[in-house]
Parts: sequence; C-alpha cells; structure tokens
Amino acid sequence: MKQEILVEGLMQAASKRKMVSSSQAERIKSLILERELRTIDDVREWLKHGADLGVNLSAALKGLLPNERQRRFGAYETIAHLADGGMGSVWLVCSPTEKLAVIKTMRKSVTADNEEFRQRFERESRIMLSLQHENIVSCIDAATSEDGTHFMVLDFIDAGDLKELIEEHGKLNEPLSLSIFHQAVTGLCEAHRLKLIHRDIKPANIFVCKDGGIKLADFGVARSTEETRTMLTMQGALIGSPLYMAPEQVMGETSIDIRADIYSMGIMLYYMLVGSAPFLSKNIQEIMHMQCTASVPDLRTICDSVHDETQELFEKCLGKKPEDRFENPLLLLDAIEDALRVVGIQVPERKATQTGETTTASALNTATAGLLEASRAHIPDATIAANLNLLNDATLQATMAVDLSGNAMAETMVTDLSVGEPPQPSSDVLPDNNSNAPHAFPDTGYFGGDQAEDNIDTLVGAPPGLSSPNNEATLFGGAPKEFVETLLSSVKSETDITLAMSGVGTQHCSGDISEAMTADWLTFAPHDANDKTMIQIFAKPCINIGKLREEPVDVCLRNYPVAIHKQACMRISRNHMRLYYDDSLKALVAMDHKSANGTLMDGIVMQAMNPQHCIPNQEYKLTLADVITLNIRSLQRTSMPTYTIEGIGDSERGTACGLDNDIPLDCAILSRPENRPELTYIMLFRRISIGGSHSDFHVPGCPDSTSTEISRFNGQWIWRDPNITNQNWLPLTEGTELTFGNHILTARPGVYPDFH
Repeated sequence: MKQEILVEGLMQAASKRKMVSSSQAERIKSLILERELRTIDDVREWLKHGADLGVNLSAALKGLLPNERQRRFGAYETIAHLADGGMGSVWLVCSPTEKLAVIKTMRKSVTADNEEFRQRFERESRIMLSLQHENIVSCIDAATSEDGTHFMVLDFIDAGDLKELIEEHGKLNEPLSLSIFHQAVTGLCEAHRLKLIHRDIKPANIFVCKDGGIKLADFGVARSTEETRTMLTMQGALIGSPLYMAPEQVMGETSIDIRADIYSMGIMLYYMLVGSAPFLSKNIQEIMHMQCTASVPDLRTICDSVHDETQELFEKCLGKKPEDRFENPLLLLDAIEDALRVVGIQVPERKATQTGETTTASALNTATAGLLEASRAHIPDATIAANLNLLNDATLQATMAVDLSGNAMAETMVTDLSVGEPPQPSSDVLPDNNSNAPHAFPDTGYFGGDQAEDNIDTLVGAPPGLSSPNNEATLFGGAPKEFVETLLSSVKSETDITLAMSGVGTQHCSGDISEAMTADWLTFAPHDANDKTMIQIFAKPCINIGKLREEPVDVCLRNYPVAIHKQACMRISRNHMRLYYDDSLKALVAMDHKSANGTLMDGIVMQAMNPQHCIPNQEYKLTLADVITLNIRSLQRTSMPTYTIEGIGDSERGTACGLDNDIPLDCAILSRPENRPELTYIMLFRRISIGGSHSDFHVPGCPDSTSTEISRFNGQWIWRDPNITNQNWLPLTEGTELTFGNHILTARPGVYPDFH
C-alpha cells in the first residue's frame, strides 16, 4: 500500500467519525509524510507516544487502526475502522488498484447461527452488484475471506449526505431542491427498471457529491417485485424509517411496490424545502398515524416562492393510496422536469438506451454544484434565477450533458409486529436514533441499532469526475465555469449590491457621525438579565488572549461559572497566545506565547512562538492548556475596497480596521463551543453581518430575514439594517439596541469588567 493512500484513508476515516476537522486532517497528513510513516505499524507506534497530537487525539486515531487479524479481506488491505454493528463491521480499505473503498462485513458467528441473515447479505450483494448507475452508490465486489467472513466492497464517496447538508446549511431553495430531487429520482428509475423497491428512501441515504452529483445509497432492505422473488423478510415486519414511510409500509402490507418509494421521495422534497419532515411527533405511533391520515401540507404557505407545479407534484407523491400517486418514477421525472423549466432550468430531452429503456441526458449535476455554491455564498434567489438562462444555452447544454443511463424516527426500522407495538423513544425530544428498537437492518442495511452513530450512509465515496465545458478549468468541483462566475461576480453580499447601486468605492451614511463610538473594543450586552448572549467586537489587527484581565491582554479567558472552574483556569498563562493579521501571508495567524501548559491547534501541539497560518473560511479548533476550547474562523473579504462614504467625509486612511483599508479579510469569529457558547469574540478587519443563518455570524433563534451589518470608517463605528435603511450606514452610538430574534443587545464601549 502506498504511503499516500494510507494517510488519506486514515484521515478520511477520522473525518467521517468526526474526530478531526478538514484543516486538522491536512496538518496530520503533513506530519505523517514528514516522519515517513509508511505502514500501519509505523503510524501505530507514532500515535502511541502522542507527542505531536496530544494524548486524546492520538488515542482516538490509534483506535481506528486494524489489528493483525483484521489486516486483509481477500485482496483488500484494511486501513481504518469506520463502524460496528450487531452483525458486522465497516472498514475503509485499499483496493488492488490502489484506490479507497468501503467494505461491509458480516461476522461468521452471525451466519453460523442464522442462515436467513447469510441469505440476506448475499441477496444485498447481488442487488448492489446489479445496480450500476451514476446516481446510485456502486458495489464493486463481493466475496468471502479466508476465515469465512462474508463481505461486499462499495465505492468510497468523499461526500456528505442530504441530512448533513440540511443540518449544516438549513433549508434549500426551490431550484436547488428540484435539481437534487431530479437526480435522486433518476437513480430510483434505474432501480425500478431492475424491478427493485428501495423501501428506505430518506435524506441520510442520499449523497450530495462535490461535483453536484446525487447518489442513492443503501439498498440493504430493498426487495424485488418479480413474482419469482425469495421472501426473506420476516412475516409481519415493519421496514423503513417512520418519518419517511408510505402508509402501506406503516400498515405492514406485503404487496408494496415502487409507489411506496415515490411517497418517501415526496417527503424528501419537503425536507429539502422546509428543513424538516412534514409529520413530527414525540412518539413513533403518532408519526405513523399521521402518515396514514394527516392532510398533505401546502408548501406555498410554508416556503417562499414555491411554484404551483412543485406543490402539485409534491401532493401527488404523497397520495395516501398508492393509486393516487405517480404510477412509476419516470412519470414523476416528467413532472419534476416541468417544475424545473418553470424555475428557469431547461432539461435536455430524453433518449433511449440500447436496452430500450428511456433515460435522460442531463446537465443537472453541474447545475446542482453551481446552485449549491451560490447558496453557500448567500447569493439572493433572484440573482440565481436571473442567471439560470446560462443553462438554457444549447451549446453549454451540449458540453455539460451527462448520460443518466439508466434520530429514532430517522433510523431504519425492521420491527416484528407480532411481538407487540413498535418501541417509543423515552426522550421528549426526537432523538437521532433508537438503540432499543430491534431493527436488524438500519442504515447500513444489516447492522443492529447499537451502531447508530456509525452510519455507512456517510461512508461511501467518489464518483467519476465530469469533464468541464471545452476542457476548460471548472470552479467548485464541476460546476460550469461560466455559470458560477456569472453568479459570483460582484454579487457575493449585500455590500456588493450596494456598491453596484451607488458606484464603485462610494457608499452613504445618514445621521450625525460625530455621535458614533470610536473605541477599539465594543460589547453588545443583553437587554434581558436572563439572556446570556454577548458579543464582543475588537477592531484590532492583533489581539492577545490570556487569563490576565488588563493590558496587554485583549480577551480574558475563563470558564463559567468562574467559582467552579477557577482552579482549572489557573493553568492558562497570563498572556497565553496571540491572533493577528499577517500582511505577507494575507491571512490570520495564531501563535503561542511560550505558554506554560501549551496550546493545541486542531489537536496538534503548537510550538512556542511559531506562527500558524489560518486558511480563510476554514474553521480551526484551539485548546488552551487543556482547559478552554475556541473555534476560530476568518472570513474572506466579500466586498470591494471602499474609500468614500458620503456623509462621513474622506478617510485619513490611518485606521487599522474598517472599510477604509485593503485587508483581504472581513473578520475573524471566535466561538466557545464547550463553555458559555452564548459568548462570542469577533476580530473586525472590515465588516461583519450578524443575524439569521445567512449572516457571517448566526445568532441562534434569529430569523433568516434578519441581518445587521457592522463596520468602521475613519475610526468611527457604523451599522446598517438593509430591511429598514435602504443600505445607508448609520452612526453606531452608545446605547444603540440591536434586535436578533428574542435577543436585544445594547452596544457600548468594552471594559475589562465585562470578563466577569
């Protein structure tokens, strides 16, 4: 096994298990390569000492490595452990062709005790080997190892699933939701062509690849609709995920067909547009009852600007009776394409394959990548819609066309109804999984509920890349260059829209600017004494962090309540470390000040007085003296330089931070994930928006439509609310109250007693 694939595999496994961040993974890769660790044993020996990474991270990574008995599965070399379950394990491996792959195993003890489980595993292997389609995760091999362990080999997909996307990003707009939906249903069309029913369609089983491609995963509980099929499901079994089950699945009917999957697909569309499933409750039985009886929600009253065509196809997917739904996925695909055209995305005509089956040649994977990036860049929907005409260009379509041949409630349930009612969660909040449910085939298709945290759905990996139009370079992992560049050019933020309206380099201010605060440090304290939310903004290119509550320290760190954590916080040095903008690197830099008890950056020991570069828009984890954790993220500048603001006057260009400087960063955000998360520190280099989920800093509970932008100009603090001030800046005066949902924060100059 090559050193590169060993290192890549280990870091991929650690990332999937949420042990390391992306930046942390890159730094650990560099350490392993520098030390020329070429084998599993070399890495294990290095981790045993823990000098570079710290004891906790070293132990966690060492736990991923296989022992001697687990080194190989046939021709596949094991790299790292991914998941365990009641019936087997999941491993990341190196294939004979030196590529990463995923192996799912079934333990010998299981097959020896239960012949039916062995037959199920072999059936899943046959099903997966037969499903070769770009919108479905591929199975590349299935065999039995020398010790009798049955295993199947799946493509490794370096991507997250739809559930993770929604949890991280929030609900999606209509064009993006329909684009993802189209590709998922295209994969379902291929399953239908092979006379298969998935029976467990849900967001966790839909992968969103980096190039915008969508892949349907986990056919572990799939069933053939052929009359000659072998019935391997226990009689009276309830199979599926309650939040996404069709009524006939809830009732335990044995004659379900592809229309049950269409129902689940409809709920998935709702999940994308709204951010949650339509039928929610504190217990499983009530959810199941609603699946059978509750009326279909009207998306147009819940979401902004959902078109009638989308609502109509959603309603038809969610018909309570199978005969009320689309008869097959191809008919649903017709309706999706009609809805896509309404939102401005033209879909190429379908064509026939050699088998005579109809498929679709589509540019939607590249369009999806562009829409995803535009959404993450906070480009307004109106701008996206205005630029979708790029996808209607015949030449561009031709170059982008791709042949598409062919929570307990969220977990898969396989429950024997003959032994009583389905289990109910004990918590009054919908949990992520239900370890008490005797479901033999959850997300991995055949593992028990005890591996709910280790979901194979997040483990399987990278599809073939798409060539870019005319072989030119593409942006954002496969999105067409012209499409994304047009979307991103000068419309990345509200600031840019203002600049476009008011002229390059010129903005406007209303009010008496002489009343604006001029201190380098502001505190936004809560209006309600019971509200712990507090934001401290430092307009400084360099801040010192430590336990000292006076100069030269800017941020005095302590855990709260202080009386309980006082002894532990004594481990932090008086002036522990520094964060500063480095003009030569054009980036934020972190540096330990020879602290007595050290600092970890992404789990790696920082060498004293050795600056560590922070890549913009990437989050890093700082651990000071093993006492306090800070997450830091610098944000790249999203607006053009501004040297004039009418109503303020010319800048003296002498201030270090504000709109009147050329720093290519807007700000850096320091959050406290483990203690007093309501307290946030911000380094302001140019500007920051605070408010809803589309802002630079999201205040929990703040509506998406709320956003307040804060900046400085010529040493004076200014702010604006685009909803009520037409983008004009206002002086930020002492006592100004800013409202973020239920939080009312009052602005004033910062003082050291704020670190109470």
